[in-house]
Amino acid sequence: MQDDSCDYKAQEDGFSESVNSRSLKIMSWNCQGLGNPLTVQRLRELKKSINPDIIFLSETKKPNEFVLKKFEQLGY
Repeated sequence: MQDDSCDYKAQEDGFSESVNSRSLKIMSWNCQGLGNPLTVQRLRELKKSINPDIIFLSETKKPNEFVLKKFEQLGY
């Protein structure tokens, strides 16, 4: 069974044109420290209300393991 949800048509310039498309919701936030419980609470609230497909966090000021744990808690 083939998944046709994301078909592409090659163009002469080498780029692909999406035939069937869907929108992605992307959230970017400079959180200036992910250790603050209020920051984490706000992230949860935003995830519930916006439900982004991708979350980009900058300046988390925490080790990778800490950040990845928070993302798991958010369902990513």
